[in-house]
Amino acid sequence: MELEAKVLLSPEKYIELILNDSFFGNRPRFKKDEYYTKYNSETIAKTQGESLTRIRTEGPKKYLTLKKKTVNEEGCEENVEIETQVSDISAITSLLMENGYRPYYEKEKQSITAICLPVSIPEDIKANIELEIVKND
Repeated sequence: MELEAKVLLSPEKYIELILNDSFFGNRPRFKKDEYYTKYNSETIAKTQGESLTRIRTEGPKKYLTLKKKTVNEEGCEENVEIETQVSDISAITSLLMENGYRPYYEKEKQSITAICLPVSIPEDIKANIELEIVKND
């Protein structure tokens, strides 16, 4: 399970943070996400209960992910992700297309990760912060 917190940063604040020493030595990672659905839109897919289907390319690694978002009783968004690394993206794409899925959205990101412990976190939990620029969000 993953706990994720997101903060919207200005371009200036992003640059200030990546120049911080805690990010020294970390190289940017580039990610490309392609989302697929059987429906005409993400909104319809969600109302029909369909998990988001994503193919992610991150350098030489490729992943197939099913993402299910729900809102709990307290009004907090909960995300469940089932993910596996795959070797043949063209085969996965063919399987999806043959089963009625179509690409509907692409997203490209650049991120840098650094270890960061700004709050009290138990020692057995690895915490980090990831700065990310989404090119087409």
